[in-house]
Amino acid sequence: CAVIPPSLPATFWQGCQDYSITWYHAVPTLHHLLLSFPMPKVGVPTTLRFIRSGGSDMSPDLFNRLQKLGVPLLEVYGMTETAPAIFCNPFPVTETSTTIKRHPGQYPIPDAVDVMILPPERAPGLEPNCNPNKIEKIEPISRLTKELGVKGEIYLRGKNIIAGYTNNPTANGEAFLPNGFFRTCDLSVIKPRQYLALVGRVKEIINKGGEKISPAEIEHVARLHNEVNDAAYFRINNEIYGKIIGLAIVAKPATKCITTTAMKKHMRYHLVMFKVPDK
Repeated sequence: CAVIPPSLPATFWQGCQDYSITWYHAVPTLHHLLLSFPMPKVGVPTTLRFIRSGGSDMSPDLFNRLQKLGVPLLEVYGMTETAPAIFCNPFPVTETSTTIKRHPGQYPIPDAVDVMILPPERAPGLEPNCNPNKIEKIEPISRLTKELGVKGEIYLRGKNIIAGYTNNPTANGEAFLPNGFFRTCDLSVIKPRQYLALVGRVKEIINKGGEKISPAEIEHVARLHNEVNDAAYFRINNEIYGKIIGLAIVAKPATKCITTTAMKKHMRYHLVMFKVPDK
């Protein structure tokens, strides 16, 4: 294990080479920063076996930039209650001479844990009239269904999931179903090859006139603009739609000005109209 002083972050890649670092873990924000630092003379450190990422969702652009380093990129998903990583991308594999295309935020369903995806109409907490006891006998989705496109909240059960919060029955009632499944508050879609694709958080979803919109998609599209360094969404109350979408951006240092018109044109090119930020 090597610890690089905060005052010398630009020497990170050289430090990996000098100390024969085999892997490192960082959140996407830090990965973005590290890619701006110079590589050693040998290029990408030759000792790196893989790079790991977690803590927040990674944009497709950052995912592709990291993959271009030629070092396997592994994304992990988890939280304190799952001790902590529970899903992880596998190393890149090749089948029948064709490399399987990998996407950010997509994870295979592990055998060691029970995974259940509950659509909004069946998930307690998403619909006010849903009774948790009605889904007590539902089996894990990883054992029963291979239906693609099912979207809902991720529920987990297994030996590495906490049994409950100490002396907090209110929190336990909100976080656990009667059958022992733990509520993650994360939304996912089932993809081919039985992968789960994270699409956002339950509380982050914007309901714009009945259309459910994931803010992660909006922020990722905004960051694709070559003059945008970062972006963040926010909700705006609206009498007609209930909520509309606002977008704040941080321009790159060399950028003089990004007009609202230019940004809306960029967003319309990549998104359907109801997802384009209103302000």
